[in-house]
Amino acid sequence: MLFFRKKRSSGRKRVGSNGRKQRHSHGLSSSARRWISVSLGWICLIGALTLVGCFTAKGPEPRRQLAYPVIRDGSELSRDARIVALTLLGEARGEGQIGMYAVACVIQRRAMERRITVAEVCLQPKQFSMWNGKSEADLMPLLNGSKVARYAESLGWKLVRGEMLDHRVTGGANHYHATWMRQKPRWAQGVSPLKIVGQHAFYRL
Repeated sequence: MLFFRKKRSSGRKRVGSNGRKQRHSHGLSSSARRWISVSLGWICLIGALTLVGCFTAKGPEPRRQLAYPVIRDGSELSRDARIVALTLLGEARGEGQIGMYAVACVIQRRAMERRITVAEVCLQPKQFSMWNGKSEADLMPLLNGSKVARYAESLGWKLVRGEMLDHRVTGGANHYHATWMRQKPRWAQGVSPLKIVGQHAFYRL
């Protein structure tokens, strides 16, 4: 028959103040063990999140794109936007952004008053001299990727999308002519311009 020795207790017994024997534990208290387990849990969680962040971290945020695409040859423009851009370049590319903006205001004003598209306004016979005797293919070199061309393209997009321009620039004009003309057009004779922007005088008829 085998006999097993009774396992000795790891603690020492001592007599308490009440006369009863008490066990004195050499280990950590329950509150200390709880604090250690909670701390280890937080350390593991922070470590895991750090690893996830290392694998999913992105590089530097790319520069914000412009509100309109950068076009090099006009091939990505819709036809209507391209017609407007070519008209602005043909009529006022030498007048800078404010000059082209003013012409764009006139195009938009006519489109609203005549209830036609902005491209139809540009292509109406004898309305914009830069189209006289020229086709779209003839004018395509104007969309050469330059800064002024990109600005004209952005205005073309705005007009085609129906975004309202600030017509205070032209006083709400629906006509204009070059100030360097020796003789005013017949429709402008006896009429005072509302605004003069660069080398263009603007009228509302």
